[in-house]
Amino acid sequence: MDWLEQIKDQYAEDSLVFPGKDGDIEFNNMRKAWVSLLKVAKISNFTWHDMCHDYASQLVMSDVDLNTVREVISNLLIHREFTNPFPAKFVIDRENFYTENSNKPHNHGIIDPTSFSPCPKNPAIARVFREIGRADELGSGVRKLFKYCKAFCGSDPQLIEGDVFRFILPLKAKVTEQATEQATEQATEQADRSAKVLAFCQEARSTSEIMTFLGLTHREHFRAEILTPLIQEGLIELTIPDKPKSPAQKYRATMKGQNELKNKKK
Repeated sequence: MDWLEQIKDQYAEDSLVFPGKDGDIEFNNMRKAWVSLLKVAKISNFTWHDMCHDYASQLVMSDVDLNTVREVISNLLIHREFTNPFPAKFVIDRENFYTENSNKPHNHGIIDPTSFSPCPKNPAIARVFREIGRADELGSGVRKLFKYCKAFCGSDPQLIEGDVFRFILPLKAKVTEQATEQATEQATEQADRSAKVLAFCQEARSTSEIMTFLGLTHREHFRAEILTPLIQEGLIELTIPDKPKSPAQKYRATMKGQNELKNKKK
């Protein structure tokens, strides 16, 4: 309560720390204030709880692990300079997410986790977090952020101290890694499916027979993604090449396709 007393001293002849717009009416109905705010902003079906957890939800949906989310949110609360009107900010985009928070700096510049000297910002708030098991000893949050971000998000964060404290975590490395994994999985799946078609088409097969064998139902997708590439690569040939749209058309593996299948089996 010490910091509240300090703020109150700044207001002459006023016992209210946060007076209403008329100067003598205190805020005592959060629900009414919240409903009025939503009406002005033209927002519906949105609760106070939605606002509280939305940031964490957005981070998790961006593939940021829960440990990192916990440390970032704890950092926003524990280290915020609450007497500063600068609003806490958090932004998530395609390449990174970052936070900006009002701060009472002890140093300026990028924080090096191997050589920084931690200083208590809000001891009373930090004590509450320690008592509920959400904070450890002084400076542990910085070390954990570097540990979790590197392990789960693929890159080190940047912690920049100044009048505004900034936390920046690049997500590009994580996105690139996921895209590479996805592309590899798709290529492997396509190769396996091609091998199945080549094996099945040792005898001439119709479009319907091949689709049934693969368990597919979408004819256009089958033609565009499977059949046409195999024909263009010379692995599958038409039994009636002069009439590609003939109802009697069938497909069989070429000599090149048979050799490709043998190489895959080795």
